[in-house]
Amino acid sequence: MARILFYLQKNKLSPRGGPLGVGYYYWDEMKKRNESTIDFIENDSTTENIMGVARKIVGHLPKKIYDLQHSLRDIKRIKKLLKDPSPLSEVDLNKYSVIQFHETMDLYLEKKNLENYKGIVILQSHSPLPAGMEKTLDYSKIYHRLIPNLGKKLEEIDRYAFERADYLVFPCKEAEEPYIDNWDYYKIIKEEKKDKYLYIETGIKPATALRVKKVVREELHIPMNDFVVFYAGRHNIVKGYNSLKTIGRSFLEKSEDNWIVVAGRLGPIESPDYKRWIEIGWTTDAHSYMAAADVFILPNKVTYFDLVFIEAMSLGMIILASRTGGNKYYEKFNLPGVFLYDNEKEAVDCLQRIKNMSEEERNTLRKINKEFYAEHLTVSKMYDNYFNAINKIDDN
Repeated sequence: MARILFYLQKNKLSPRGGPLGVGYYYWDEMKKRNESTIDFIENDSTTENIMGVARKIVGHLPKKIYDLQHSLRDIKRIKKLLKDPSPLSEVDLNKYSVIQFHETMDLYLEKKNLENYKGIVILQSHSPLPAGMEKTLDYSKIYHRLIPNLGKKLEEIDRYAFERADYLVFPCKEAEEPYIDNWDYYKIIKEEKKDKYLYIETGIKPATALRVKKVVREELHIPMNDFVVFYAGRHNIVKGYNSLKTIGRSFLEKSEDNWIVVAGRLGPIESPDYKRWIEIGWTTDAHSYMAAADVFILPNKVTYFDLVFIEAMSLGMIILASRTGGNKYYEKFNLPGVFLYDNEKEAVDCLQRIKNMSEEERNTLRKINKEFYAEHLTVSKMYDNYFNAINKIDDN
C-alpha cells in the first residue's frame, strides 16, 4: 500500500470543521483500525510553546488593541511567506508515494521541495470558495493597504496549487459549483484535469444531543406542540442569514405557534427583533437545540458540502436547504426528508407543508435521513472510499 502523508499538523487535529477536523476523523478511524496508513506533520514543540505563551500575553490586551496587534503580526507573516516561501515542516517528502495537501498555501510553500518529487500530489479543497478568494474577502482593509495586490498574489498561489496537484479531491461534483461560478480560471483547470478528480463524500461522527427536547424547550419557553425551525451558523450573506430573516418573518407571521431558534455568534448582519425569534448566540450544545426543533434550515447563498447538514442528518432532522452547491448532492437520492428550495417564498411553503404533516409522517422522514447518514456519511465510509480511490490510482 502507498505510504501517505497528510500535510496537516498532528497536534492541531480536533473534531471540528475544515481541514483539521477532516484530518482528525481520518486519524481517529486509522487508530480504531490499528493501522498506520497515514502520517501527519510533526510539530516543533519548542516553537509551539513560545507561540502559546505569546498568545496568552496578547490575549489579555483590550480587544481593539489585540485585533490590531493580531492583524499586524499576521500581515508580517503573509509578507514573509509571499517574499520567501518556506515550508511548514522539514519532513522528507520523498519518503512518501502520496502527499495530500489540504491548503493551497501549504502546497505553494513546498514548491521548491516538490520540484524533484516523483510521487503523487493530491490537493483536497475544504472551502466554499477558492482559498485565496475567501481570504481576500475576509481580510480587513489594513491587509489590502499594507500588502499591495494581495488578492492577485493569493490567486496566483491557488493557481499554482491546483495546477501542480496530480489529483483534486472534492466531496461531490456539486461542491464545485461555487468554484465554477466565481473563479474563471477554474474552468481551465477543470478541462485540463477532467480525469484527475476524486469525489469522496465527507464523513463525520454522529452528532449527539446532550439534553432532551423537553428540557431545551422549557429553557426557551417554547410549548412542546409548537413548531420550531432551527438555524446554526454565522450571521453573514454567504451563510444566507439575510435570506433567513426574510423567510423567518413570513413564516412567523403565519401563526402564533411558529418559532425560529438561531445559534451562532452575531455577525455583520443585524439580528431581527421579531416575536418568537430567539438568538442563543455561540453555544457548545448546538445539537441539543437542533434536536429540539422540528426542522433544520440551511439557507446558504454559496454552499460547498456543509458539515452542519451532515450533523443534522445524523440526528435524524428534517432539513430545508437552498438549492445551491453541495446541497444538490442529496437530490439524486430523492430523500423525502430533505427539502430544497429556489427562492424564499418556496422555502416558506415547504415549512408549511412540513408543519401540516402528522408527527408519524415526520418521524418516518427523520428515520430515512438518519439511515442515509449511517449508509453514506460516516467516518468509516469516508475512510473506505478514500483508500478505494488511492488503490485505483496505484493500479494505474
